[in-house]
Amino acid sequence: MTHGDAPSDAVGRLPSLTLESPERAVNATQGARRHDRREQPTPGRPDPSGVRSGHSWQAFTGLLPALLMVPLLLLDLETASVVLAVLASIGVIAYHLRLGQGVALLDVIAVVLTGTNVVLYLGLGSDLLMADIDVVFYTLLLLVSATSLRHGGEPWTTQFTRRTLARELWATPAFRAMNVAATRLWVACFAACDAGALLLPGPWQVWSPIAVLVVTVAASRRRGRIVLKRELQH
Repeated sequence: MTHGDAPSDAVGRLPSLTLESPERAVNATQGARRHDRREQPTPGRPDPSGVRSGHSWQAFTGLLPALLMVPLLLLDLETASVVLAVLASIGVIAYHLRLGQGVALLDVIAVVLTGTNVVLYLGLGSDLLMADIDVVFYTLLLLVSATSLRHGGEPWTTQFTRRTLARELWATPAFRAMNVAATRLWVACFAACDAGALLLPGPWQVWSPIAVLVVTVAASRRRGRIVLKRELQH
């Protein structure tokens, strides 16, 4: 290699550079900024992607005793239905206590109602409550849920959604709006269940309210998520 060849040879060893057009550079910068905004929640506002602290089905465990008991009554298995309902009520309370989630009013209503039925039916031989226990259950829940919406009180579903959503949401307007919307659905649900249990003939008295409960579980979950997301984004 001669001294005169060195500059050209050095240039040949330099890495090649690709220049972007100004438009591409601007677009890339704007895209990065949008990505950063999506990943950064608004200061002082909970991030909708991280608000859940438990499984959503935990909000509906209090309905389990009724869902287990009523079909057994249709099959004339009164003793089995009474025992299973009270065991399910106690099991639901024990489960939530073990998780540190406390006892909901629905759990108390279920255990008191099923416990009273055990005393009356198995202890005293009376079917006073057994004959209309589904109507009593739906009526109590209708009154409790409807009353919770009066005078700015705590919506009925609040006791359940606290089990599944992060604590930092509990005091927000979005959390209350979600529970007001969900509680209204449950008020309509319990009214329909009551009407079905009282007015429909034969097996429809049993299966129609259960179908309404199942549909409302799905509808209230979806409605609650929609309202919560909308309110958090405002």
